[in-house]
Amino acid sequence: MISAAQKKTLGSTLPVEVTAQHAGTGRVMAGPLSGRLFDLTKNKACLLINQIMDDTYHLFYSTQEDNLLFLNIYFDLTSPLDEHCKLTALPLWFNIFKQGQVRSFIMGVEFTRNTDEKTVKKLLARRG
Repeated sequence: MISAAQKKTLGSTLPVEVTAQHAGTGRVMAGPLSGRLFDLTKNKACLLINQIMDDTYHLFYSTQEDNLLFLNIYFDLTSPLDEHCKLTALPLWFNIFKQGQVRSFIMGVEFTRNTDEKTVKKLLARRG
């Protein structure tokens, strides 16, 4: 179970797709996996995802074991025809999320230096 400090309201979530990519080769190692982004701050966010593994790649453990792996988080700010955006992040923690019959995974991520600050500011303004 997640701690009370990690358990946030899921009322304001953004649909996303998540991939794991290797920085050295540029190869996508896992994904895309569907999820939802929430609890956004300037440098961090939480992901709610139904699947944490894609074949042999675990989105959390694989990125912890290889410092050249990172996550891409893709989303649209308004509608699919408008602005398609990407954040890059590294996982900080993950746990099982249970709510009624729903069983998913929740992962805390920290944005990398490659993340465009304008994109994060747009997301924070959208949340407001």
